This record gives sequence, C-alpha cells and structure tokens, in this order.
Amino acid sequence: MSFNSTFRLFALITNIAGICNAAISTTCTALLQKDGSICLNTPYGTETITEPVLIDLIKSKPTLRLKSVYLSGISALVIPSQPKRTRLDHSAGVLALLRKHKRPLLEQVAGLAHDLSHGVFSHTLDFVFENPNQQDESFESYIATTELPNILAKYNIKPHEINILKQQFPALKQKAPNICADILDGILGDCLETEFLKQDDLQTIMKALEFDGQNWFFTSQAAARRLGDASLYTVGKIYGSRANYMAYYWTAEALKKAAEQNIISFNDMRKGTDEKTWARLKKINNKAIQELVSQVENVESITLPGTIGHHDILSSTKFRCVDPWVKTQNGLKRLTQLDKSFKSEFKKLKNKLTKGLPILLAQKTGAIDQTQIFMA
Repeated sequence: MSFNSTFRLFALITNIAGICNAAISTTCTALLQKDGSICLNTPYGTETITEPVLIDLIKSKPTLRLKSVYLSGISALVIPSQPKRTRLDHSAGVLALLRKHKRPLLEQVAGLAHDLSHGVFSHTLDFVFENPNQQDESFESYIATTELPNILAKYNIKPHEINILKQQFPALKQKAPNICADILDGILGDCLETEFLKQDDLQTIMKALEFDGQNWFFTSQAAARRLGDASLYTVGKIYGSRANYMAYYWTAEALKKAAEQNIISFNDMRKGTDEKTWARLKKINNKAIQELVSQVENVESITLPGTIGHHDILSSTKFRCVDPWVKTQNGLKRLTQLDKSFKSEFKKLKNKLTKGLPILLAQKTGAIDQTQIFMA
C-alpha cells in the first residue's frame, strides 16, 4: 500500500508538518510519520497513534475501503444537502473520542473496526436484506473474508473480542437515548458539515462532556441542550426525511433486481464502494432498473409531503435521538427531566416518526411494500 496518495475525505500522507494547527473539519486525515506512528487529525483535535495494532488496522484494505462508503448512503450522491462524510471519517472520529477519554486499547480497536462490515450505500442494505441489524450481525463473517484475522492474530485478538454484539464496550456502544461514541460522532460530524453546529458549539459540547466508566454525561445543561438539539436535527432533517427514505428504498430495489440478473452480487454489495456501484447500476441495460435509478436521481422532486389520511407510503424510521444525562446536585438527570422545551421537541419528533412519515409520490411507481423499515 502506497502512502503518497491523498484521498477525498481521508488521507494517508507522508511527513507533512502543521496538521495539528489545521482548521476544524468534518474530514479526518492520517499522516504517517518517519517513526512509523500516525498523526490522526479529527474534528476533536489530533491524536498520535503509536499502538501497532491500530496502525496496522488503519493501513489495512478493509479499513481504507470505508473512505468510499458514505455515512448517509446513496443520499450523499443524489441529495445535495446531505452530509458527505464517509464511514472512515466516522470510524476515525469514534477512535479519537475513545482515546480522549482514555478507553482501553481493545475498545479502541473495536471502535475503529465497528463499521468495517458496512456494505455499499451503508444502511441501504437494510432494505436489501430486510434486516435492520444486518451490518452488525455480519461483522465476524465479513471479517473472516479479509486480511483482518491475520492482523488481529498478531496481537492475540480474536474477531469475536471486538464484536459489539458479543462484548460490552460502554463508551463505544449504547442504545439511544444514551450517548455513546458511535452516536456522538455521527451527530457532531453531520451537524458540523451541514453547519447546524459551529466550532464554538463543538468546543462547548466537548468541554462539558465526560464519561464515568458507565455513562456519558454533561456538566452543563446548556451544552447538553446543544447536543440534544443537534440530535433532533440529525434524525429529523437528515436521516428521517422523505427523500432520504425513498432514495434508500428505490436504490435497494435496483440492487435486488441487479442481483436477480446476476449483474451485481451480494458479495459485491458487501465489499464494494458507493460511487463505483452507483456507476454500475446506471449502466445496466434493464428498463426496470433504469426507472428506479431515475427515481433515485430525482427523489427530491418526486417525494412530497402527505397526510395520515392521504399518502402513497407511510415510512417508518428508527428514532435514535439522544436524551443526555446532566450532572446535578441530585445526581444524573435526563435533559428531558430538566428542560421542558427540549422534552416537548423530543416527544414531538418521536411521535411523528413512530406514527410514520406520510409520503406522496409525484410520479407513481407501482406497488410499494409499506412494511419496509429504514433504520437510520
């Protein structure tokens, strides 16, 4: 692997000085140093990576594949307002958060590796395999087909030891409404790129955020509210939008038809990259697939607001907003317990997404399975 190439959202560059003073960015840059260490620049500052297992994982082909898999899936390619962060940016951000809070090396390895089994277009494959947990459940089987078992074996680590479904990594992974490094970086990265959050907001949040070994919590209610609002924005405006849902659905339908014709295999979906796979779909000489591709490309003009009583599809989107813990004189309290305004906004969005988002289609596209669920 050559380290003289600069990638779009994640770079491995040799011997470049001054990165530690770089302006805030949602992209992550890794610089290979003369001593073999890696200087990892993230929105949260710079981390010097000296641990051989982390260095080997960062340089591995499965990890570098994630530089071409977008966090927001197909929407990154067809909806201009969607964030363009990659799964590699996200994985590096998660690693940086874990290091800043001095988490054990094994949890750092799990954090860096947790998204390796994401296939093309990220959670679009939830539709393809009709399983919202397919990515996590396929982690070990995916790892087994790569060079990673050999890399991990050098450091006496077995794949199941970094599987978040089998191990407890409290800083890395918790279920919403709790904060965890995985959800935290997703919120912060997307909101920084879309400019919902500014540099001052990030500094305020990071300064007041702590981890006590079990829970992430804030020492400032105002900082907790800023993150809470960012979470509502991310779930409601980015991943819970009508256009995002339908882009995922139609892309999944195109992928399934391509698989039926033996043009794009399920293995291609597991190990491919977004832009190359999208280009392949666009070139397939099949009327049904090209109609779906056209719908995806025009998704914003085709999907219109409906009502519960008048819609073509009622989408169901997973509600993953955080309700941060805040440190008070009486112990940890949920932000919804302390802030009536946030509680109202939190419940409003939860009810809206739980009931389903009614969508009207300006261009009728035939029968649609309304039981499909997109997991943000």
